[in-house]
Amino acid sequence: MGPVLLLIILGAISSVTQLILGRELTSTLAGNEIVLGIVLGGWMIITALGTALKNLALAISKSSQTYTALLCLLPLITIIQVIFIRLARVILGLGGLEVSPCFCTLLTLTVLAPFCILNGLLLTAGAFLLQTKDLQGLPSLSVGRAYGADSLGWVMGGILFAFCLVWLLDHITALACIGTCLITLFLIPKGSLTSQSNPSSNTKPRWVLFQIAVGGVYLSVLLFNIEEASTQAMVAPQTKIFKANSPYGRVVIGASGSQTNIWQNGIVVYSIPDVAHSEELTHYAMCQRTSPKRVLLLSGSIGSLIQEVLKYNPEHIDCVELDPGLLKAIQRLHPRLINHPLVAFVCDDPRRFVKRTTNQYDVVILNTPDPASLQLNRMYTLEFFNDVRARLTENGVCITQLGSYQNYLSKDTLMMVSSLAATLKTVFSHVTILPGLKLYFISSQAPLDTNIVTLLRERGITVNWLRKEYLEAILTPSRLGEIQTTTALSVVKNTDYRPYLVNLKLKHWTSQFRSPFPTVVLLAALAAVGYTLIKGRLSTALFFSGFSAAVIEIIVLILAQIITGALYYQLTALITAFMAGVALGSWLGAGFSTLTSQGNSVTTLCISNAKRYFAITFVCVSVLMIMPSAVKPCYTYLGFVGTTLVLGLFSLFAGACLGWQIALASLIQQFTSNESKPMPHKIFSLDFLGGCVGMLLAPIILVPTYGIITTCCVCGGANLLMGLSIALSKRP
Repeated sequence: MGPVLLLIILGAISSVTQLILGRELTSTLAGNEIVLGIVLGGWMIITALGTALKNLALAISKSSQTYTALLCLLPLITIIQVIFIRLARVILGLGGLEVSPCFCTLLTLTVLAPFCILNGLLLTAGAFLLQTKDLQGLPSLSVGRAYGADSLGWVMGGILFAFCLVWLLDHITALACIGTCLITLFLIPKGSLTSQSNPSSNTKPRWVLFQIAVGGVYLSVLLFNIEEASTQAMVAPQTKIFKANSPYGRVVIGASGSQTNIWQNGIVVYSIPDVAHSEELTHYAMCQRTSPKRVLLLSGSIGSLIQEVLKYNPEHIDCVELDPGLLKAIQRLHPRLINHPLVAFVCDDPRRFVKRTTNQYDVVILNTPDPASLQLNRMYTLEFFNDVRARLTENGVCITQLGSYQNYLSKDTLMMVSSLAATLKTVFSHVTILPGLKLYFISSQAPLDTNIVTLLRERGITVNWLRKEYLEAILTPSRLGEIQTTTALSVVKNTDYRPYLVNLKLKHWTSQFRSPFPTVVLLAALAAVGYTLIKGRLSTALFFSGFSAAVIEIIVLILAQIITGALYYQLTALITAFMAGVALGSWLGAGFSTLTSQGNSVTTLCISNAKRYFAITFVCVSVLMIMPSAVKPCYTYLGFVGTTLVLGLFSLFAGACLGWQIALASLIQQFTSNESKPMPHKIFSLDFLGGCVGMLLAPIILVPTYGIITTCCVCGGANLLMGLSIALSKRP
């Protein structure tokens, strides 16, 4: 089996593993941008360390059986990692406690280290394998072709996971099946990878024994259903009664006595019974109007909200859920509601549904979590509330929630509440904030009434939690006046392209643990930039290639969610387009052998041009973002396809620039260094280091703090300066 095919297999395994470990880690820790940045950045930096192990990579490249044996072990390593992640909270006695960013970093690096080091090691070893082939007299071409083959494998692995594995198999079961397929593929040695790697007769028995042992482990995982056992351990001491997988994660229902918890991606998102929260969120809004006929419920319909809304005898209720796994859970817990004649369940992105529907509603209830991530922030922005207002009747009411209030608001919470209040007041004529278990924001174009006791009595609504004594205690005039006064600060409004609430939410999370995590990330990024500047312009160029590619891909994914909604297959298509671009650019750059007669100056100029292309790409994305008129048509089918194609081209182009630069950097290294052959570990490690910094800075600091447009302009300008610097320089 040739080294190119082995590298494709390596890329496919890496793609599936990153998706699985990323989903597991964000589920166990917290699904916000800091954790996402830690996971992606940790993957990059540890893989960079693996690619830097030159001597070990050379040793592996000399033996076909060693390389294939390590490939076969990769799924097994990932299975162990998944089990450890699921049991981490139980082992460490954390239960449902919130953990600090430092703990998230430590756990992530510990979990990712075994796989990522081996992954980087095998990538470099694969490049060394390709150097033994006839590459038109240019060993440097091996780097580009190795990078391209690995990227092609990433594309194939991503497609396999998105369209097959995520729907049919659990994570551990999928990994065991992949491992079994690898063992079967390599069951009989097919010969050497290179002319120096012929397996001797003495090694064949050991190779067969290895395959039998590892294959037996994979079959044991499948037969003993390790997936079910690890899932049960997550919800202990409750008993798992239901589980559903979907592209958006894993939904598990655990029950103990009268208490039922719904776990989504490892976090308890709903508890039943939830009478208090359901009554407050429903009746604060529903009782504002005499006879609400049509009601729209965005997320959270798995609890008791629907039953509370039905007390008003509405004509119709639309319930929108993004995750199809939650709809299956609703069917398991509330089978009668699924077939209720007045209730319709829709599986769609809530924001996309609001934009596309032509229905008018008397009440819109937003039961979404706090905006701790950029995806959740889309449900709290000025643009979204404008869409909601367009779907309300003349006297329609909208209610949302944020934080909590116990007679005191911390500085961060006060800023968040004030920002949301200011955002709503820009859209609605009347905005009232009512306290309860949370702070509830009621908005309408018509006047609102805070005398909930009288309204409930007039409507004839029976309640268990919102009794007269409770309401009169928490809704006193002085308390309501204090809330209105303290939240009337002049603050930044929350928008799609300036996610101010996410920035405040992340600051609040880090401040709870007195953790200067964003500062540490920024200092580490500056240190990485300083290191590459010392190493020379070529190293700096490679670093900024990885950095820019990471930032632009994150921005493209955010744009897709803003414009067309958080649709799983669209996001998968954009990531696939990026990796396909990397593969295409790597192979095109590797075939750029005509530059050999012109020395490194031409190659350096090509890298400069690629840098300019990055800058142009950022500028184009910025122009796209400042055209809000282009957003509305994108919710039609034609607009959705067009937007996906445009953003896909951005992703493809950014990936192609990165792949092209990796290949050309290898040529420069061969022309200018004293080495007879290029050292792929240097190129790969610098690229992954830049990607690590981009994955950390973009979602944690740049986008939440400065917004998408500013981030694009800064990164585009920096890349343009970098390109000019390389073009005008006489040495790399």
